[in-house]
Amino acid sequence: MRSRNPLPLVVVALFMATLSAHAQLTTYSDPKTGVTFQYPTVWLPSDKAPSYLGPSFTSDTAQLRASFTFAANSNLYKKTLLLSLVFSYFIAPTTDAASCLKLAQDASGVDLKPKPVVIHGVSYQEVDGSDAGMCHEQSNQIDLTYRDNQCFVFERDFNTECYGADDHKRQLTAAEMKALQHHLDAIMQSVVFAPIKP
Repeated sequence: MRSRNPLPLVVVALFMATLSAHAQLTTYSDPKTGVTFQYPTVWLPSDKAPSYLGPSFTSDTAQLRASFTFAANSNLYKKTLLLSLVFSYFIAPTTDAASCLKLAQDASGVDLKPKPVVIHGVSYQEVDGSDAGMCHEQSNQIDLTYRDNQCFVFERDFNTECYGADDHKRQLTAAEMKALQHHLDAIMQSVVFAPIKP
């Protein structure tokens, strides 16, 4: 007998992909550094939706300028293993690009060769990392650039819980994971360094 379970999952994934394409956006601006980016309006400041696994950076290593979270407790993902998506922006004083990279590698626990990326004419070094603990898992991407004697860091966190921790929750489908990652990636792709107003 053919299972009927896959159909609802496909419908949900397609519906969420449609929402993703038409999400209302809010613009964040940092008047001190000129950094601006857009994030979905439904996301909350991270202090109002804390996660067990926070960003790789802490107040000891960098200054948190802004952080926004999409929590899965009140939407179509609440019955999945998704916990949250988090986008955070930090700055830290460093002496050069090499020390900026080392700061990110130390924070992520990964000492791999970074991937160069360019967004709106700005060159970044991208480092992938991961974390886990107490049946919580996190994958992250850290993009950093050195300018004006500071290390600018943008972190994308994808937080999930381990399978089996809650019998009423299911794993994310590949389509859902792609749609969710798209939200995080779209924020990073919107980052712009605008001229600082006097």
